[in-house]
Amino acid sequence: MADFENIREVQAFGTVSTLSATIAAATLASAQKALSGGEHLALPTLERVADMTMPGMWGLFCTVRLIHSRIAGPDKQSDLMFPLLQEMMGYQILSAWPKCSRSTPTVPVDFASQQLRRAIDYIEGHLFRPMTLADVAAAANTGVRSLQSKFKSELGVTPLQYIISRRLARAHEDLLSRKEISLSINEIARKWGFVHMSDFGKRYRKQYGCTPSETRRAVH
Repeated sequence: MADFENIREVQAFGTVSTLSATIAAATLASAQKALSGGEHLALPTLERVADMTMPGMWGLFCTVRLIHSRIAGPDKQSDLMFPLLQEMMGYQILSAWPKCSRSTPTVPVDFASQQLRRAIDYIEGHLFRPMTLADVAAAANTGVRSLQSKFKSELGVTPLQYIISRRLARAHEDLLSRKEISLSINEIARKWGFVHMSDFGKRYRKQYGCTPSETRRAVH
């Protein structure tokens, strides 16, 4: 699946064939609403290029190929599969296409543990400072082992994973902020406790699906 510029570049090669498709943002929004059970969620930011060897992406390609073949059919209006294929294309794009911005672990609004709530509040208030798990556990009036168990059972991540994810989120916000445009990527990473740029880059790409420099270019 390629954008028009990439298609134009490969037209000169006889061994390469291309297939293109366009889907309206409103159609994707409707698919997103259907997938979320009626909730109005913002559309994700998709990567420019996707790996077609992934099973989900190959399924999308097959759907597009089927749509292309049916468009050329004699009576598209009577083809009962056609609207289903169009609908499926939207679901497959939202589900299979890699995303630039991935969601970070969030705290359920109705979780019961007051200790976990205090731990989260402490972490959020100290993301820009050095902290230990013992500090977080003390603020929550619990032990480190109990703290780890609560995070894992209620949020699905360890306390350390949560802290790293939240610091990456703050760095992501700074990279997108025009107010912080004067700060370099290195300075923003260090601001949120990432002193090894290679480690920061790997973690950032894993969480957001793109590099810090790609995010910064989006601001320009």
